[in-house]
Amino acid sequence: RRSSALGAPTMGDESTKRARTRGDRVLVVGSINVDLYQRIADGKVRFHSTSVDVTSIKGQTLPAKSFAQNPAIKAQLAELPCEAGKEEAFLLSMDGPFDQKTGGKGANTAAAAGQTWPCEFVGNLGSASADANAALLADLAMYGAVETGRCQTVAGCATGTAYILSFTDGDNAIVLIGGANQEWPAGDSVPSGPVGQAMRRAVAVMLQREIPARVNAGVAALASRAGVPVILDVGGTDEALDSALLPFVTLIAPNDSELTFISGVQAAETNSGAESISGVPAVEADSGAESISGVPAVQDNSGAVSLSGVRAGVAALKARFGAAGNPQVEVLVTLGRLGSVHFGADWALVDDPISSSSPNAHLHPSAGDASGGTQDDSAISRGMLPHETHMGIFSIKGNEPVDTTGAGDCYRGSFVAARYGDGKSVAEAMRWAAAASSLAVETTGAMQSMPTRAAIAERAAGTVHFRPFA
Repeated sequence: RRSSALGAPTMGDESTKRARTRGDRVLVVGSINVDLYQRIADGKVRFHSTSVDVTSIKGQTLPAKSFAQNPAIKAQLAELPCEAGKEEAFLLSMDGPFDQKTGGKGANTAAAAGQTWPCEFVGNLGSASADANAALLADLAMYGAVETGRCQTVAGCATGTAYILSFTDGDNAIVLIGGANQEWPAGDSVPSGPVGQAMRRAVAVMLQREIPARVNAGVAALASRAGVPVILDVGGTDEALDSALLPFVTLIAPNDSELTFISGVQAAETNSGAESISGVPAVEADSGAESISGVPAVQDNSGAVSLSGVRAGVAALKARFGAAGNPQVEVLVTLGRLGSVHFGADWALVDDPISSSSPNAHLHPSAGDASGGTQDDSAISRGMLPHETHMGIFSIKGNEPVDTTGAGDCYRGSFVAARYGDGKSVAEAMRWAAAASSLAVETTGAMQSMPTRAAIAERAAGTVHFRPFA
């Protein structure tokens, strides 16, 4: 489905130019799953005919163990046969019916990237899922022309499985059974294995957290030595960031909920004390980093996103990377209906350019180059901080999403392919990715919803809409 005419690239920043000379494809190393979809009208799933309300994990992707340990879920499982250490077996007992499709954050991201720029996916399949595996690889070829020749089949286990629980508003919760996604050889085998071979042609490497942290760390270290940019999607687990990854990440790409989790930024204190944000427990960052107190939260107490809070979360995150010797990590935060904000390598939290009383001034991408360009007076007057770019959203059919599954994967895969493959500037790549993800939410399914290059180009030529922050 990808057009064979990739078009003449528009060169962006210097790091993009260097990356363009190194390879001819985006490399995605990560997960591939059999996706089992279930639409839940009442916010509940059923195990052995017993209802379990899952609204507390709405918008999250969690492994089976974390699902069972979520406080709101755990309280409901007390009378069900969910034993510690056997959470995956329990999850398999979820009552149907299900609609089976191809997915996994790695595979979805590769399919999205492949619509814009040639892409290779390296991941694991399980020998116990031979019939399903053929369909999974066929889908990657169909939806993005993704190269999968270096994928491995692991003996004695099944391919990963994801339960996609779709709510009536188009949002979802995803619960994972790792399967072959968790069965990788020792990290020190990465350079000589299929990933090492694929790295020679990589223009950028994309990682997610549905495979072991040690594998991601090995791949990131190899990419760093080779001068290949490393992009990390933090979704797939609620574990803290692996400190071994921090020195090697070029760009980290959380959504607002994930930023809350990994930065340690907590909601403002109320009469009852500090509270969590949108059901995500406040996390005290490890490796010497501290949570921020006395600063705006990513979301206010009503759940609305605060730009001041996003900036505070990014500042905390960059401080942690800086302590690991990587102060120039870039951060790309996706914010749903509010679009996305990119914080460049040299970004730092400074006083508002207008006044400290107007931290949520409206941003426009025309104000400056997010990759680090200088700003003019009009940029400052619109509230943009140096090295910061905001991209809005495109209108979608019916004005409401049909299915948000895979929308974040679509955005990130499209962004990376546009920036490091096509060579677009950061702002141009964000516009391209916003167009792609707006198309993805108009269709059910994850991989099947990844739009073609031609469709993205047509949508990207339209009008971008901006909504104010809280």
